[in-house]
Amino acid sequence: STSYPGNTEVLDSIDNDCDGQIDEGLNTMEVDAGDCEVVYYGYGPEECVELEALVTDGVPPFTYSWNTGETSSVIMVCPDSTTTYTVTVTDSIGYTAEDNVTVQSIDVRCGRHGRKVSVCHIPPGNPNNPRDICIDSSAVETHIVEHGDYIGPCSQADPCDSALMRINVGHFELDQRPEFQDEVIDEALEVEVFPNPAYDKAYVSSNYRMQSLELIDLNGRRLLNMQPLASEADLDIYKFPEGLYLIKVFDKVGQCIIVRLNISR
Repeated sequence: STSYPGNTEVLDSIDNDCDGQIDEGLNTMEVDAGDCEVVYYGYGPEECVELEALVTDGVPPFTYSWNTGETSSVIMVCPDSTTTYTVTVTDSIGYTAEDNVTVQSIDVRCGRHGRKVSVCHIPPGNPNNPRDICIDSSAVETHIVEHGDYIGPCSQADPCDSALMRINVGHFELDQRPEFQDEVIDEALEVEVFPNPAYDKAYVSSNYRMQSLELIDLNGRRLLNMQPLASEADLDIYKFPEGLYLIKVFDKVGQCIIVRLNISR
């Protein structure tokens, strides 16, 4: 094709404006490999995590190059220590984009020869007194489902945000706004979730205004963390895969209740 000076440059590997440069200023390709992931070294089901490089813009097909040597868009990693992974993506006309993702590795081995798993146990009926326990790996899922326990020690900070605690039991702060302090708590906290099973949205209703609400998967990962400050809350769950989840709710005096949510499609 013929190009003439003054033509507008477009992303087509041609020097459209005849200035000796090809597609200058038009590379808007980006890649996102995620921000932070967590694995639990010593607990088999959670020792690995899948990383995916998601590309926006650019001209396909794309080639992928991870610092592990792998060349696919999705890789599985199982680090025994915190590791940063880098992916470089190149499109069909030679533009590149790069991103990093850090996988935090928490060593949860305990017991003789490190064959058991460290879990933060939330005692039923006494959520303000969590304690560390060391249990067989086969019992971990039951503790998470039945009690809302967490993998790892109770003192473990959120590995992807050091400003947050993985659990807020024992670190609960009351809301000091006058309109919230007017509420009188004289009954046990009750919470209802509907519909259940849910498809893409769930609704949480409580007999008191909810100070905090968390959505947790069966591995103890906090997926949502909200402060509704109301007796009702909407949860957008369309991005979460099918399966069983836990909803943990606190009222203003620290009462806690955990209910199950089944996402089904």
